[in-house]
Amino acid sequence: MPCLESLRAVPVPLNRVVVVDNASGDDSVRQIRDWAARRGIGYGDSPGDWLVLLQAAENRGYAAGNNIGLDWIAHCGDAGHVWMLNPDTQVEPDALAHMLDRMAEDPSIGTCGAIICEMENRGRVQCYAGGGFLSWAARPYDLGKGALADAPVDHATVERELGYVMGACLLASRKFLSAAGPMDERFFLYFEEIAWQRAAGKRFRPGFAPAAVVYHRRHATAGTQEWWLFGNRLRFALCYQPWSLPTVAATLLFGTAVRAAVRGKWARARLLTSLRFWRTSLTRRASLPVSHS
Repeated sequence: MPCLESLRAVPVPLNRVVVVDNASGDDSVRQIRDWAARRGIGYGDSPGDWLVLLQAAENRGYAAGNNIGLDWIAHCGDAGHVWMLNPDTQVEPDALAHMLDRMAEDPSIGTCGAIICEMENRGRVQCYAGGGFLSWAARPYDLGKGALADAPVDHATVERELGYVMGACLLASRKFLSAAGPMDERFFLYFEEIAWQRAAGKRFRPGFAPAAVVYHRRHATAGTQEWWLFGNRLRFALCYQPWSLPTVAATLLFGTAVRAAVRGKWARARLLTSLRFWRTSLTRRASLPVSHS
């Protein structure tokens, strides 16, 4: 609920807030309904509702959950920009206005991000909008990680290295959404934003609004998440840049796996050297989701 509470303070008019429950299996929907009732906020699943609640039949990953919301918004036919947020974020009231201003300054910007700060330590930066991307290794990296939140930063400097906007806070233009289509559901978790930026084409670039601030709870990467994190590097190379597959594979096997073994991270080393990991990661789905926009 903290995310929804923070959105209520945003002065820029929000036509509606669409919440997708990605088959959470808990009582999230009931809690949201109770919160809305206490605040006197109307909710439902029609375009006339300010708070729209949608429920996925099953959890098919981050991209699939977002696609449910994006498809619903597209059918409304009245959306301009779409602001995507993780449920574990809180926004400063003026964040949206600053991102809109940055996009208005440069029509080539299709997606825009904010300074994302740690929820637990709000004076420390998680990233500036998103990350850079080493194509030859299919490896993303956070920009500005660990910097002080009040340190001066120039949008042009960040944007020169920015490869994609993190999905925890991503403002997308209508033109970008039309060009990119739905998010690629071949990535259950991680790499969806990078693939989305690539799918939109070179006429759109990611942008950064340094005056916009959003707080995000950082979650540790371990276990199953590491499978997706490392496996999707292979899948991204296979699907979007096959020329890099040999160097990506070599980096994972002779770089990441060896380094994990040296540091005593045996679970990671076993994962990266297992035949099942490689076979599953390099298995492609037959097709991408169909766009209805």
